Amino acid sequence: MRHARRSALYVIAVLLAAGTARVAFTFAGGRVTDGDPWKEVERLASEQKLEEAASKVGKIREAARAAGDEANEAKALVREVQLRTALHGYETSVRFLKDQPWPKGLLPRTTLRLFYAQSLVTYAQAYSWEVGQREKVASTGAVDLKAWTREEITAEAVRTYVDVWRDREALGRVPVNAVAEFVEPNDYPKGIRDTLRDATAYLFVSLLSDSSFWRPEQSNGVFALDRASLVAGDPAASRLVALENPAVHPLLKVGAVLDDLESWHGGNGEREAALEARLERLRRLHTALTDATDRSLIRRDLVKRLPAFADVPWWA
Repeated sequence: MRHARRSALYVIAVLLAAGTARVAFTFAGGRVTDGDPWKEVERLASEQKLEEAASKVGKIREAARAAGDEANEAKALVREVQLRTALHGYETSVRFLKDQPWPKGLLPRTTLRLFYAQSLVTYAQAYSWEVGQREKVASTGAVDLKAWTREEITAEAVRTYVDVWRDREALGRVPVNAVAEFVEPNDYPKGIRDTLRDATAYLFVSLLSDSSFWRPEQSNGVFALDRASLVAGDPAASRLVALENPAVHPLLKVGAVLDDLESWHGGNGEREAALEARLERLRRLHTALTDATDRSLIRRDLVKRLPAFADVPWWA
Protein backbone atom coordinates (compact mmCIF):
# COMPACT_ATOMS: atom_id res chain seq x y z
CA MET A 1 0.00 0.00 0.00
CA ARG A 2 2.86 2.35 0.88
CA HIS A 3 4.40 1.81 -2.57
CA ALA A 4 1.09 2.51 -4.27
CA ARG A 5 0.88 5.85 -2.46
CA ARG A 6 4.45 6.73 -3.45
CA SER A 7 3.71 5.79 -7.07
CA ALA A 8 0.71 8.09 -7.13
CA LEU A 9 2.73 10.93 -5.65
CA TYR A 10 5.45 10.35 -8.21
CA VAL A 11 2.95 10.41 -11.06
CA ILE A 12 1.88 13.87 -9.92
CA ALA A 13 5.48 15.04 -9.56
CA VAL A 14 6.41 13.86 -13.05
CA LEU A 15 3.42 15.53 -14.64
CA LEU A 16 3.95 18.81 -12.81
CA ALA A 17 7.58 18.82 -13.98
CA ALA A 18 6.57 18.40 -17.62
CA GLY A 19 7.37 21.99 -18.56
CA THR A 20 10.85 21.93 -17.05
CA ALA A 21 12.16 18.58 -18.22
CA ARG A 22 15.83 18.89 -19.10
CA VAL A 23 16.94 18.56 -22.70
CA ALA A 24 19.79 16.27 -23.67
CA PHE A 25 22.25 19.03 -24.52
CA THR A 26 22.52 22.50 -25.92
CA PHE A 27 25.10 23.85 -28.30
CA ALA A 28 27.92 25.89 -26.79
CA GLY A 29 31.13 27.39 -28.09
CA GLY A 30 34.09 25.09 -28.68
CA ARG A 31 36.37 25.01 -25.67
CA VAL A 32 39.70 26.79 -25.82
CA THR A 33 42.78 24.66 -26.31
CA ASP A 34 46.19 25.52 -24.95
CA GLY A 35 47.98 25.90 -28.26
CA ASP A 36 47.64 28.17 -31.24
CA PRO A 37 45.72 28.96 -33.33
CA TRP A 38 42.58 28.39 -31.22
CA LYS A 39 43.92 30.30 -28.25
CA GLU A 40 44.40 33.32 -30.50
CA VAL A 41 40.86 32.95 -31.90
CA GLU A 42 39.31 33.01 -28.45
CA ARG A 43 41.51 35.93 -27.40
CA LEU A 44 40.23 37.93 -30.35
CA ALA A 45 36.65 36.92 -29.63
CA SER A 46 36.98 37.92 -25.97
CA GLU A 47 38.19 41.34 -27.11
CA GLN A 48 35.16 41.63 -29.43
CA LYS A 49 37.41 41.53 -32.50
CA LEU A 50 34.93 39.22 -34.14
CA GLU A 51 35.81 39.91 -37.76
CA GLU A 52 39.47 39.03 -37.12
CA ALA A 53 38.47 35.97 -35.14
CA ALA A 54 36.16 34.76 -37.90
CA SER A 55 38.85 35.29 -40.51
CA LYS A 56 41.34 33.27 -38.48
CA VAL A 57 38.85 30.47 -37.97
CA GLY A 58 38.19 30.41 -41.71
CA LYS A 59 41.89 29.79 -42.30
CA ILE A 60 41.88 26.99 -39.69
CA ARG A 61 38.89 25.44 -41.44
CA GLU A 62 40.53 25.54 -44.85
CA ALA A 63 43.78 24.07 -43.51
CA ALA A 64 41.91 21.31 -41.69
CA ARG A 65 39.97 20.43 -44.83
CA ALA A 66 43.15 20.27 -46.89
CA ALA A 67 44.76 18.02 -44.26
CA GLY A 68 41.73 15.74 -43.96
CA ASP A 69 41.33 16.69 -40.30
CA GLU A 70 37.56 16.35 -40.12
CA ALA A 71 37.25 16.92 -36.37
CA ASN A 72 39.04 20.26 -36.56
CA GLU A 73 37.17 21.17 -39.74
CA ALA A 74 33.83 20.65 -38.00
CA LYS A 75 34.98 22.59 -34.95
CA ALA A 76 36.12 25.47 -37.13
CA LEU A 77 32.88 25.54 -39.09
CA VAL A 78 30.78 25.64 -35.91
CA ARG A 79 32.89 28.40 -34.40
CA GLU A 80 32.97 30.40 -37.63
CA VAL A 81 29.19 30.30 -37.88
CA GLN A 82 28.86 31.46 -34.28
CA LEU A 83 31.15 34.40 -34.96
CA ARG A 84 29.43 35.24 -38.25
CA THR A 85 26.07 35.15 -36.47
CA ALA A 86 27.32 37.69 -33.94
CA LEU A 87 28.56 39.87 -36.80
CA HIS A 88 25.89 39.55 -39.46
CA GLY A 89 22.91 37.70 -37.98
CA TYR A 90 21.41 34.28 -38.49
CA GLU A 91 20.32 34.61 -42.10
CA THR A 92 23.73 34.87 -43.72
CA SER A 93 25.58 32.65 -41.23
CA VAL A 94 23.15 29.74 -41.52
CA ARG A 95 23.21 30.03 -45.31
CA PHE A 96 27.02 29.97 -45.11
CA LEU A 97 26.91 26.83 -42.93
CA LYS A 98 24.66 24.99 -45.36
CA ASP A 99 26.64 26.04 -48.43
CA GLN A 100 29.98 24.80 -47.11
CA PRO A 101 31.20 21.29 -47.93
CA TRP A 102 30.83 19.15 -44.80
CA PRO A 103 33.06 16.36 -43.53
CA LYS A 104 31.92 12.84 -44.41
CA GLY A 105 32.76 11.14 -41.10
CA LEU A 106 29.82 10.19 -38.89
CA LEU A 107 30.78 12.18 -35.81
CA PRO A 108 31.75 15.53 -37.38
CA ARG A 109 28.87 15.34 -39.84
CA THR A 110 26.38 14.53 -37.08
CA THR A 111 27.64 17.45 -35.03
CA LEU A 112 27.14 19.82 -37.96
CA ARG A 113 23.68 18.47 -38.81
CA LEU A 114 22.51 18.89 -35.22
CA PHE A 115 24.06 22.35 -35.08
CA TYR A 116 22.31 23.31 -38.32
CA ALA A 117 18.92 22.05 -37.11
CA GLN A 118 19.31 23.80 -33.78
CA SER A 119 20.31 27.02 -35.54
CA LEU A 120 17.12 26.92 -37.61
CA VAL A 121 14.98 26.39 -34.51
CA THR A 122 16.74 29.15 -32.58
CA TYR A 123 16.31 31.58 -35.48
CA ALA A 124 12.59 30.82 -35.80
CA GLN A 125 12.12 31.37 -32.07
CA ALA A 126 14.22 34.54 -31.89
CA TYR A 127 12.45 36.15 -34.86
CA SER A 128 9.06 34.57 -34.25
CA TRP A 129 6.93 37.63 -34.96
CA GLU A 130 8.76 38.58 -38.16
CA VAL A 131 8.78 35.00 -39.46
CA GLY A 132 5.08 34.67 -38.68
CA GLN A 133 4.21 37.58 -41.01
CA ARG A 134 5.73 35.98 -44.09
CA GLU A 135 3.81 34.42 -46.93
CA LYS A 136 5.12 31.45 -48.82
CA VAL A 137 6.73 32.20 -52.17
CA ALA A 138 8.22 30.01 -54.88
CA SER A 139 11.37 28.42 -53.47
CA THR A 140 14.60 27.85 -55.38
CA GLY A 141 15.69 25.12 -52.98
CA ALA A 142 18.43 27.29 -51.49
CA VAL A 143 18.51 28.12 -47.78
CA ASP A 144 16.96 31.58 -47.53
CA LEU A 145 16.02 32.41 -43.96
CA LYS A 146 15.14 35.98 -44.96
CA ALA A 147 12.19 34.68 -46.98
CA TRP A 148 11.27 31.31 -45.50
CA THR A 149 8.04 30.96 -43.56
CA ARG A 150 7.86 29.22 -40.20
CA GLU A 151 6.52 26.15 -41.98
CA GLU A 152 9.48 26.07 -44.37
CA ILE A 153 12.00 26.55 -41.56
CA THR A 154 10.34 23.80 -39.54
CA ALA A 155 10.31 21.43 -42.51
CA GLU A 156 14.03 21.98 -43.08
CA ALA A 157 14.81 21.37 -39.40
CA VAL A 158 12.69 18.21 -39.42
CA ARG A 159 14.41 16.94 -42.57
CA THR A 160 17.77 17.50 -40.91
CA TYR A 161 16.79 15.64 -37.75
CA VAL A 162 15.40 12.78 -39.83
CA ASP A 163 18.71 12.62 -41.69
CA VAL A 164 20.56 12.26 -38.38
CA TRP A 165 17.95 9.85 -36.99
CA ARG A 166 18.57 7.46 -39.87
CA ASP A 167 22.07 6.96 -38.47
CA ARG A 168 20.67 6.06 -35.04
CA GLU A 169 22.11 2.53 -34.95
CA ALA A 170 25.65 3.85 -35.33
CA LEU A 171 24.95 6.79 -32.99
CA GLY A 172 23.81 4.36 -30.30
CA ARG A 173 27.45 3.32 -29.95
CA VAL A 174 28.71 6.90 -29.55
CA PRO A 175 28.66 8.53 -26.09
CA VAL A 176 27.43 12.11 -25.82
CA ASN A 177 30.76 13.18 -24.36
CA ALA A 178 32.40 12.29 -27.69
CA VAL A 179 31.23 15.73 -28.84
CA ALA A 180 32.10 17.54 -25.61
CA GLU A 181 34.31 19.85 -27.68
CA PHE A 182 31.17 21.37 -29.12
CA VAL A 183 28.31 20.84 -26.70
CA GLU A 184 27.29 21.05 -23.08
CA PRO A 185 26.40 17.47 -22.02
CA ASN A 186 23.23 16.78 -20.04
CA ASP A 187 23.30 16.11 -16.30
CA TYR A 188 21.10 13.03 -16.22
CA PRO A 189 22.28 10.04 -14.15
CA LYS A 190 24.68 7.70 -15.90
CA GLY A 191 22.99 5.35 -18.32
CA ILE A 192 19.88 7.47 -18.96
CA ARG A 193 20.68 9.77 -21.90
CA ASP A 194 24.25 8.73 -22.56
CA THR A 195 24.48 8.35 -26.32
CA LEU A 196 24.17 10.50 -29.41
CA ARG A 197 21.19 8.35 -30.35
CA ASP A 198 19.47 9.58 -27.18
CA ALA A 199 20.51 13.18 -27.81
CA THR A 200 19.21 13.10 -31.38
CA ALA A 201 15.89 11.59 -30.34
CA TYR A 202 15.25 14.04 -27.50
CA LEU A 203 16.25 17.10 -29.51
CA PHE A 204 14.02 15.94 -32.37
CA VAL A 205 11.12 15.33 -29.97
CA SER A 206 11.62 18.79 -28.47
CA LEU A 207 11.05 20.35 -31.89
CA LEU A 208 8.14 18.10 -32.85
CA SER A 209 6.27 18.69 -29.60
CA ASP A 210 6.62 22.49 -29.71
CA SER A 211 3.15 23.56 -30.84
CA SER A 212 4.43 27.00 -31.89
CA PHE A 213 5.84 25.21 -34.96
CA TRP A 214 2.58 23.43 -35.78
CA ARG A 215 0.26 24.45 -38.59
CA PRO A 216 -3.25 25.57 -37.54
CA GLU A 217 -4.85 22.35 -38.75
CA GLN A 218 -2.37 20.35 -36.66
CA SER A 219 -3.24 22.31 -33.53
CA ASN A 220 -6.94 21.86 -34.29
CA GLY A 221 -6.50 18.19 -35.16
CA VAL A 222 -5.14 16.94 -31.84
CA PHE A 223 -8.49 15.58 -30.72
CA ALA A 224 -8.93 13.66 -33.97
CA LEU A 225 -5.95 11.49 -33.03
CA ASP A 226 -6.31 8.10 -31.39
CA ARG A 227 -5.08 9.29 -28.02
CA ALA A 228 -5.27 5.88 -26.34
CA SER A 229 -2.95 4.39 -28.98
CA LEU A 230 -0.71 7.44 -28.80
CA VAL A 231 -0.29 7.03 -25.04
CA ALA A 232 0.22 3.27 -25.17
CA GLY A 233 2.66 3.27 -28.08
CA ASP A 234 3.27 0.60 -30.71
CA PRO A 235 6.83 0.16 -32.07
CA ALA A 236 5.64 -1.90 -35.05
CA ALA A 237 3.13 0.76 -36.14
CA SER A 238 5.62 3.53 -35.42
CA ARG A 239 8.10 2.08 -37.90
CA LEU A 240 5.59 2.94 -40.63
CA VAL A 241 5.30 6.61 -39.64
CA ALA A 242 6.78 8.91 -42.30
CA LEU A 243 8.76 11.30 -40.10
CA GLU A 244 9.60 13.68 -42.94
CA ASN A 245 6.03 13.96 -44.22
CA PRO A 246 4.58 17.34 -43.12
CA ALA A 247 1.06 15.89 -43.37
CA VAL A 248 1.73 13.49 -40.48
CA HIS A 249 0.75 14.99 -37.14
CA PRO A 250 3.78 15.97 -35.00
CA LEU A 251 2.48 13.99 -32.00
CA LEU A 252 2.46 10.82 -34.10
CA LYS A 253 6.07 11.55 -34.95
CA VAL A 254 6.88 12.13 -31.27
CA GLY A 255 5.37 8.73 -30.51
CA ALA A 256 7.32 7.07 -33.32
CA VAL A 257 10.69 8.48 -32.26
CA LEU A 258 10.16 7.61 -28.59
CA ASP A 259 8.73 4.16 -29.40
CA ASP A 260 11.94 3.48 -31.27
CA LEU A 261 14.14 4.74 -28.43
CA GLU A 262 12.23 2.94 -25.68
CA SER A 263 12.22 -0.31 -27.65
CA TRP A 264 15.94 -0.05 -28.41
CA HIS A 265 16.92 0.54 -24.79
CA GLY A 266 14.55 -2.18 -23.61
CA GLY A 267 16.01 -4.63 -26.10
CA ASN A 268 19.47 -3.87 -24.75
CA GLY A 269 18.36 -4.45 -21.17
CA GLU A 270 18.76 -0.73 -20.34
CA ARG A 271 15.67 -0.45 -18.18
CA GLU A 272 16.28 3.01 -16.76
CA ALA A 273 16.91 4.55 -20.18
CA ALA A 274 13.77 2.82 -21.50
CA LEU A 275 11.80 4.23 -18.58
CA GLU A 276 13.09 7.72 -19.33
CA ALA A 277 11.91 7.42 -22.94
CA ARG A 278 8.47 6.41 -21.65
CA LEU A 279 8.41 9.29 -19.15
CA GLU A 280 9.36 11.76 -21.86
CA ARG A 281 6.54 10.47 -24.02
CA LEU A 282 4.04 11.03 -21.21
CA ARG A 283 5.46 14.45 -20.34
CA ARG A 284 5.07 15.61 -23.92
CA LEU A 285 1.58 14.17 -24.24
CA HIS A 286 0.51 15.64 -20.92
CA THR A 287 1.42 19.08 -22.24
CA ALA A 288 -0.35 18.56 -25.57
CA LEU A 289 -3.45 16.73 -24.38
CA THR A 290 -5.36 18.88 -21.93
CA ASP A 291 -8.68 17.04 -21.84
CA ALA A 292 -9.38 15.38 -18.47
CA THR A 293 -10.03 12.01 -20.13
CA ASP A 294 -6.71 12.12 -21.95
CA ARG A 295 -4.86 13.13 -18.78
CA SER A 296 -6.47 10.15 -17.06
CA LEU A 297 -5.13 7.85 -19.81
CA ILE A 298 -1.65 9.21 -19.21
CA ARG A 299 -1.84 8.74 -15.45
CA ARG A 300 -3.15 5.20 -15.76
CA ASP A 301 -0.37 4.27 -18.18
CA LEU A 302 2.26 5.55 -15.79
CA VAL A 303 0.73 3.96 -12.69
CA LYS A 304 0.57 0.63 -14.56
CA ARG A 305 4.24 0.73 -15.57
CA LEU A 306 5.99 2.17 -12.54
CA PRO A 307 5.78 -0.86 -10.19
CA ALA A 308 8.13 -2.74 -12.54
CA PHE A 309 10.74 -0.07 -11.78
CA ALA A 310 10.42 -0.04 -8.00
CA ASP A 311 14.16 -0.72 -7.72
CA VAL A 312 15.16 2.30 -9.79
CA PRO A 313 16.67 4.75 -7.28
CA TRP A 314 15.99 8.00 -9.10
CA TRP A 315 12.24 7.66 -8.87
CA ALA A 316 11.44 5.00 -6.24
